[in-house]
Amino acid sequence: MESIMNSWVRVGFNAWMLAWEAATVVPLRAMRMFAGGTAGEAEVHRVMDEIKETASALPGQAKAGVRGLKAPEAAAKAIKTQRAKVQATRRRLAKA
Repeated sequence: MESIMNSWVRVGFNAWMLAWEAATVVPLRAMRMFAGGTAGEAEVHRVMDEIKETASALPGQAKAGVRGLKAPEAAAKAIKTQRAKVQATRRRLAKA
């Protein structure tokens, strides 16, 4: 069984990776938006939709502890979900 310290270290590392991956998406998104046109406008709408979706999903993920998950497990699940979304966005924007 993994110790609680190791669990939090793993969560911290994955949170750091999420921040780094998100930082790589920001310039790609900015370039798309600043280019204008329909693609730029669509990206602005996509960003706003993702912000709303994330803001509404995170409270539910935070309540996961109430449903039997320990704090590190709930945090790891929330971070994993967000990392997958950020990675998909990076792949989509890198293609264009």
